Amino acid sequence: MNGTKTHKTLANGFRAVRELMGMPQAGYARLFEAERAFVQELEEGRLPAILDQRLLKFMLLSFTLNRESDFISTLLQQINNFYGLDHIFEKQFPLLALYEQVLGSEIAKWPWIIDSARFRCKAIEKKRLGSFLMLWGQKTEIHNSLITSFPQQLLAFINFIDGRTIIVIPSVYLFLDLNTATSSNPLVKNLEIKLERRETIGLALPSKIPLAQTTNSIAWENLRLFSYSQDSSLLRETAFR
Repeated sequence: MNGTKTHKTLANGFRAVRELMGMPQAGYARLFEAERAFVQELEEGRLPAILDQRLLKFMLLSFTLNRESDFISTLLQQINNFYGLDHIFEKQFPLLALYEQVLGSEIAKWPWIIDSARFRCKAIEKKRLGSFLMLWGQKTEIHNSLITSFPQQLLAFINFIDGRTIIVIPSVYLFLDLNTATSSNPLVKNLEIKLERRETIGLALPSKIPLAQTTNSIAWENLRLFSYSQDSSLLRETAFR
């Protein structure tokens, strides 16, 4: 693949993800705690001079929302060539080795980077709380890490796009694209309308993995409750009163 085609493939791939989320460059950069110039570089098909966590996060989001094989293979090839990582790409699991090299022991904080973790998300409603999204990991160790990895405040993006629930929380490497196209839960539409109106919605993390039949009966004391504002792109933990 020649240089011009390579840059175009990368530029189009990175830009397509941001445009799918409907975010301007400045807000997108802020979500990732990066400079706008960093986003501009990627959308011009150029890799940053330094390989650090910022690029890893943009990669994970791109792999989640942009499954074009040409984009993924081109990006990995360019990372190998640009940063001189032949020793990593000779390993059995080169992508894992890449993240381990950059993150070191910190990778253990976010096991969903290296594990084929599955997450579930359901819109539920409780008296005095109203309707909100509840998120949990399907494995105990994954869910426990999810609970402990969330600080009281963090930058996030949550929206419903083309029958998908998109949850993007770069600081904890959480990038979820959940298919809700076949959902018959009316609360999903209620939450979607709230977000369209730029209203605050809630996100809750249960203290334990819920059984399917108990999702609506979990006591509020057993939930970590967060409010989410699209205008500020912030998840803030809230105390229930």
